[in-house]
Amino acid sequence: MKIAIITYQYPPGIGQSGIANYTRNLAHGLVSRGNEVHVIAHTDPEDGDEQELMDGKVYVHRIREPRWTQKISLLKVFAYRWRIYQKTNELQKKYGLDIVECPNSIFQGVLLCSLPKRFPVVMRVHTPMFEIFESSFGKIPFRFKVISLFEKLAVLKSDALVTSTDFYAKKVSDAYRISKDRFTVVPLGINMPEIDQLNLKPNNNMVRILFVGRLEERKGIRYLLEAVPEVVSLCSSVEFVFAGKDVGGFRRSFEEGASQEVKACVTFKGHVSDAELNVLYRDSDIYVGPSLSESFGLMFAEAMSWGKPVVACDVCSVSSLVVDKENGYLLPPKNGKAIANALVDLVQNREKRQEMGIRGREFCEKRFSIDVMVNNMERFYKSMVKG
Repeated sequence: MKIAIITYQYPPGIGQSGIANYTRNLAHGLVSRGNEVHVIAHTDPEDGDEQELMDGKVYVHRIREPRWTQKISLLKVFAYRWRIYQKTNELQKKYGLDIVECPNSIFQGVLLCSLPKRFPVVMRVHTPMFEIFESSFGKIPFRFKVISLFEKLAVLKSDALVTSTDFYAKKVSDAYRISKDRFTVVPLGINMPEIDQLNLKPNNNMVRILFVGRLEERKGIRYLLEAVPEVVSLCSSVEFVFAGKDVGGFRRSFEEGASQEVKACVTFKGHVSDAELNVLYRDSDIYVGPSLSESFGLMFAEAMSWGKPVVACDVCSVSSLVVDKENGYLLPPKNGKAIANALVDLVQNREKRQEMGIRGREFCEKRFSIDVMVNNMERFYKSMVKG
């Protein structure tokens, strides 16, 4: 098959996101099975020139909106969607595409779904915009209502729908008043380290707690930072490591209010490379991610693949990855005290950490490998092409 996958972000550079990593894993997995894969992504850097590249055997087409639209944000948004439509049709004429996949995120595929085309369009539904801003602000500002409206239009106009969990199949079908039967559920897959790469032995002196993700409201970072001082006060040898870009000013406000003793136990890494991230996973003892909204939560699966217990909140689809008291803890959202209690319990109980980590690794191997994801997606694509 000849498959095009659309994504705003694609590694390297601006490509650090769950969607970007999913796209790369899927693209390379499909190519390894003899398919031809084209990825359409934004230029990197964002003001760079359009390029035609190869990522291994994956064709990567870096596109951008015309520069003259940059100063008019709404025009820029729609100009880029038009460029996606143009480029996909160019590839269809040149290569003869069989199928196209695009995310619902910020309605990147709305024109592909709405205008004439010669290929089926599969919409991969990640966290919808209406939920992101409900969880962050309690209500949706007008401009985001517009985005939500166009996301809905893209979903309704697509030829098929895929999502990673039953939770989102039901949530989006209810919100958009469509049949849940339109969804095919295919969990995301991750690169899992080999067993001999794992560091399953606990650190001798220091227990390291890792957070990975953007420092923003949706990731529950406010409540995790609230928990840090209590954990430090109750545990003599603990270290917090935060890996991810601060997009909400949380680092500065934390450092302005924390004592020297607490700040000495916290490291903010900012953006890290994939290689650095793997080292952080390997050398950590506990993973914590108190997100308020997740369409899947790749970082939880990644942490479990490294044999780490996970502390998370019981929201959205997180319960499909984290089984409470089995491979980690599921907590009520927006509760710094509950986060602190769970972390203290794991910091002070080495054997429990190890047992939960081992169960998490076993859970991951069965459900979230790249091979399982690629098998399911390839089978689904073939059914669409034949249909």
